[in-house]
Amino acid sequence: MKWIFSIIVILLFSRVSFAKDITFTGGQPLNQYSPSIIVPILTEAFKRNGISFKAVHHPSLRSLVYSSTGKLDGELHRVYDFYKVSDGKYPDLIRIESEMLTIWFAVFSTKKITFDTWDNLKKHKVSYSRGKKILKKILLQYLPKEQILVANNDTHAFKMLSDGVVDLVVSGSRLGDHLLETHPQFSSITKVKKIIPVRMYSYMHKKHKQLAIKIADTIDEMKKDGSYARIVEVANNSFKFE
Repeated sequence: MKWIFSIIVILLFSRVSFAKDITFTGGQPLNQYSPSIIVPILTEAFKRNGISFKAVHHPSLRSLVYSSTGKLDGELHRVYDFYKVSDGKYPDLIRIESEMLTIWFAVFSTKKITFDTWDNLKKHKVSYSRGKKILKKILLQYLPKEQILVANNDTHAFKMLSDGVVDLVVSGSRLGDHLLETHPQFSSITKVKKIIPVRMYSYMHKKHKQLAIKIADTIDEMKKDGSYARIVEVANNSFKFE
């Protein structure tokens, strides 16, 4: 009985040991809208748990390779139902169960185009940034593959639109606004319409399963104590677009 009691005491008072340094990767440059919110939120959440957090940028698909294989520790931002839209290709990534933010996708064009439903796209060539798997799923329901041009990134997609290679770009609403504001060569492009909201979450490699639970709890605490809202407000003030 003594050894059973000893094991119980050890289990009660032992603490899970977490890594001291964590690095996440993301498919967008870190100065863009979503990372400008998510990086400081995660930095604070990990700091509260005594962990140093770092974020790096890689092209979207390479980012997934690094995070899903465990070369890096996690993925900054993917949609809530990432497992579904990626057809289960990345089972080693687990969702941090606290929503980071909701973004809106929007349609951009150089032409006067009406967008009421996705069916309005059928006559047009459309581009979106590589790695946005939810857009790939949606667009393939309404357009043949030959009318969809996948760009290396959002800036590339807008360049194709500006050059007349495609008729429309589907991109994040605030991200698109930011590109129009900071790239004079895109002056002919306007936002046609905001279309769908998407809930964004961070993911961690499964080797950090217990830490992912802890970070989700910490982010929930930040939402209650107001620190989450303050971080979002700072980012929104830096991206004053509709």
